[in-house]
Amino acid sequence: MKKTHRPSKTTEEDIPERADIVAGSNQRQPRLLLIEDHVSLAEVTAELLRLAGVEVWIAKSGTEALKMGKVVKPDIILCDRYLPDLSGLKPGRSFRANPDTKNAVLQSTHQ
Repeated sequence: MKKTHRPSKTTEEDIPERADIVAGSNQRQPRLLLIEDHVSLAEVTAELLRLAGVEVWIAKSGTEALKMGKVVKPDIILCDRYLPDLSGLKPGRSFRANPDTKNAVLQSTHQ
């Protein structure tokens, strides 16, 4: 019978400080644009990402996301597929066409 390795319990000392999570001390936090119309889901998701060292910006509609994306210039875009004003695919196409955001990682989600 094979023995499986069980990791020891994680202690508080094992968890790096927030600044240590970002690769390299001179680098800025990854910038994420979260496009989500459900406020409570957006707030919980944003808080978890912030605890992981990510700078989070929240847009509650596709139109707001398109305006915000020009200013924020996100590295990562997490987009709800079903928004009240636009399909979640529309902002993605616009960000891909913009030289400042064309290399951003884009994830569109649905239920």
